[in-house]
Amino acid sequence: HLNTENFELIGYRGIYIQMLSMKWTMFGMFGTTLSVDEFGDAELSDLTFQGALGFDRRLDSGWTIGLGFVVAQVTGQTELFPLLHIAKETEKISFEFLGLESSLWYKFSKIARLGLQFEVSGNQYNFASINNNKDETTPFHDKNGNIIKDDVDIALAHSQVTLGPALAASLSKYFNMKLEGGIVTGRRFEFFKLGDDKTLRWGAGDAVPVEAYGQKQDFHLKTGIY
Repeated sequence: HLNTENFELIGYRGIYIQMLSMKWTMFGMFGTTLSVDEFGDAELSDLTFQGALGFDRRLDSGWTIGLGFVVAQVTGQTELFPLLHIAKETEKISFEFLGLESSLWYKFSKIARLGLQFEVSGNQYNFASINNNKDETTPFHDKNGNIIKDDVDIALAHSQVTLGPALAASLSKYFNMKLEGGIVTGRRFEFFKLGDDKTLRWGAGDAVPVEAYGQKQDFHLKTGIY
């Protein structure tokens, strides 16, 4: 069933910031993403949603401290995370930690900055070509080979950790450019069953997905550079 090497993604994310007072700020985010193996087989049920809400307080020391929550597919599956926001900016240096990403920037000219970035990112890719195609079913077997369910919706959980330097330039009021690189590690590619998030394992012989039998597929992904 898994005869594709390519996955497709299109999405939108909007951010809202509201000043409540000189010291308090409310921020929110809402987005939706279509992440599938084939756009042509996708349905509305394949859409995933992201959202966040939090409140910041600016301290007299110049630091900003905030708390909130975020719902997203950062780990490759939809999860709810607490959101911690810490930030400070001076004339030359800016630091920000927000959720699962962090950045430190040094402004060495009027238009250019040099930085260091850390981010945990990921996404959930539904197998639309199987899940929404009634002519193709993915049976779910027990360890004895008996079918538990005729058709199972499956997805691929992808996540990774990136760390490295970056160079950013503000070329005009409306145009910014950023070049980044570094290492990518902690990569996750794991098939799971939608609904109860059970990891799929592949049995011997016919290589059918089973709940707790056979060997978990290991891609042996190593740390690389980007």
